[in-house]
Amino acid sequence: MSILPVLLALPLLSGFIHERTLPFSGNQIELDEIGNIYTVNRTRMEKWSSDGTLLFRSADLNYGDITQFDLSNPLLPFAYYREQAKVVFLDNTLSQQGSTIDLFEKGFLQVEYICGSRGDAFWLWDARMSELIRVDRAFQPLSSTGNLGVVLGLELHPVQVTERGNSVFLVDPELGTLIFDIYGTYRTRLPVKTTKPNRVVDDNLLFMSDDGLHIL
Repeated sequence: MSILPVLLALPLLSGFIHERTLPFSGNQIELDEIGNIYTVNRTRMEKWSSDGTLLFRSADLNYGDITQFDLSNPLLPFAYYREQAKVVFLDNTLSQQGSTIDLFEKGFLQVEYICGSRGDAFWLWDARMSELIRVDRAFQPLSSTGNLGVVLGLELHPVQVTERGNSVFLVDPELGTLIFDIYGTYRTRLPVKTTKPNRVVDDNLLFMSDDGLHIL
């Protein structure tokens, strides 16, 4: 999988295109604010410089495949292993920091997606309860949307949750992108249907579809 679409998308908003193709592969690719590239290939994470030099590689933690790698806080990224309900915090060298969090032990029985939130907090998508839950660093609930099947009358099957600025984005391939404020209050829905992760850059929503890159 080429990372070319990711490298093009961010500079495009600044008025220029930096075209460079690097031969990375993986099921997830993230960029930090200074241009470092993080790749996830099943059970292992790697950090590369923008010129393609391998900087760091994580240990194989034996929790199965990595469902998500979150770079909301570049100094404290984390990996989520959905099948085992494990959250592993890392430093910027991809070394584990502290103990592994077991979401089953915290009382969350079907968390499909997780993302970082401001104030050292996190958003969880609980599929069993069909709600977004905001938790603190100890994974104690702070706020929630309530059951969105009841609140909105929609059957949700999201593929991504992310917070940027003052908004939380819940991406559903059939329903589009639902937007909430940072307290979990529903605001609006955009008819952007995609199975690929969205990117939020400044006031722009970027998403990929079969016919190319779109910016709203």
